[in-house]
Amino acid sequence: MSDYKGGYSSNATKMKKQSETNKSLSKIRNNAERRSHMWRGSWQKVNLNDVVNRFTPGATPYNDGGKFIYSNDRYRIVADIYGGYLRIEDKTLSGRSRYITIEGKSYYSLPKSSRERLTHYYILKREEM
Repeated sequence: MSDYKGGYSSNATKMKKQSETNKSLSKIRNNAERRSHMWRGSWQKVNLNDVVNRFTPGATPYNDGGKFIYSNDRYRIVADIYGGYLRIEDKTLSGRSRYITIEGKSYYSLPKSSRERLTHYYILKREEM
């Protein structure tokens, strides 16, 4: 099993440092941290290594703004660097409801607020893993 958490944590540290001097990154960071603090109490906690190994094993992550992306032909894991959470996208689904649960279920018929509560996952800290 690969240690994706190590790369994610290293990247998060670098990006947080960059946000101290970059206004656009600072804005992204503030918004992500605000959302995370507001909602993470209702999100299930997950081990990043387990999620990546299940949905995108062997993926080489890349930065996309304040996100760290792990992707393959079917899935895309979007890990928010500043907010400390992730979402799993099933690229075979159409429309705005492409995000799925850790069990692989889509709740496209639910209202957005309910759907987001089910498809956001707080990333465990290293010491919690």
